[in-house]
Amino acid sequence: MKVDLVRTALLIPGLKGRRGLPLLLEGSPGTVKTDKIEAVAAELGLACLTLSPGESGEGAFGVTPVPVDREGRTLLTYPPGEWIRLFENSDGSPKGGVLFIDEIGCAPPGLRAALLGLVLARRIGGNTLPEGTRVIGALNPTSESADGWDLPAPLANRCGHLHWDGGSVDDWCEWRVGAAPARTHGKPGDEEKRIDAEWPDAFAIASGLIAGFIRTRPHLLHKMPPPGDPAASHAWPSRRTWDMATHALAGAIVCNLSTVDTEEFIAAFVGEGPTAEFVAYRLAADLPNPARLLDGLEQWTPDPARLDRTYAILSACTAYVVAPTTAKRQERAIALWRICATLQATMSDATVPVVKALLSAGLGHRTPEAAKVLGPLDKVLRDAGIRADLERSR
Repeated sequence: MKVDLVRTALLIPGLKGRRGLPLLLEGSPGTVKTDKIEAVAAELGLACLTLSPGESGEGAFGVTPVPVDREGRTLLTYPPGEWIRLFENSDGSPKGGVLFIDEIGCAPPGLRAALLGLVLARRIGGNTLPEGTRVIGALNPTSESADGWDLPAPLANRCGHLHWDGGSVDDWCEWRVGAAPARTHGKPGDEEKRIDAEWPDAFAIASGLIAGFIRTRPHLLHKMPPPGDPAASHAWPSRRTWDMATHALAGAIVCNLSTVDTEEFIAAFVGEGPTAEFVAYRLAADLPNPARLLDGLEQWTPDPARLDRTYAILSACTAYVVAPTTAKRQERAIALWRICATLQATMSDATVPVVKALLSAGLGHRTPEAAKVLGPLDKVLRDAGIRADLERSR
């Protein structure tokens, strides 16, 4: 997996004893390059700062000369950006981290030469980054970027170039199901408190529906209009906008939007064509409430002829169980293991993403219910490295 290559590049010793090798992730807009880099850094416990040359300007990189008076002489200095403190401890000693240069292809001409020293020597504008700071970058193809340029050869030759397509459809669907909703910031008002209380159920249903839909329409996960097409300036489906559409659908559920408004809200992110197909899929899926299903208050009989509905229901239940805020998580996880066990004989492939998510979350994997599922899937999980990770955690 490309994520494993990024993780390795951040961890290993690099040139001249510096930590990490510089990589450039090259991929189309909406393939969640930034999110993945930030997620890998968080997983490794590394501070991560994202800087965009086109957005931040040259001053943020410490290459803007500032005159100062020293003993009656005017000297030019290059004050470092305030962000450099992120990679230092409170006493000023280095702690390192990840400096992520996003949209590096949009760097203005005056900054491109200065980036040469930053990528390899971790030095820019007369300032050296604290020891242990890794540098990694990302860019869109020139034809798909916002006022971007081809990289100068000396800068391009200082990095490893990794083609980034956002991963397979299965990878994205597994992420969608296994990613718990993020906590909101700030103090919520009364209406926001009500929404937050209802959000886990709604987000699980939305995640299950979106993931199930994408599994049946994989060509719609990323469908960027060609350069020059006017449609490129409007809503179109990508990994990023389907993530937004998941939140929009959950919001429509908790805010009780009408069918028409729900469709328009989703279309605002992924476009009218994909939304029309999704609406038809949603009507046919008719998902039960995941909490009621796991608690035995609703019944569901899997239909081998409706594998799409099975994926959607399992995805919704998984998204609900893995969320840290879910009540009775362990009990409901065991119930989900039981459901997976009933599918082993006829639809075992549909249970693999569920099992991966439950194992990653450490939910119920040492129970008899889990053993009935894990045994038949042992080879599949070992090939994916899942069992090895589980055994190391014991």
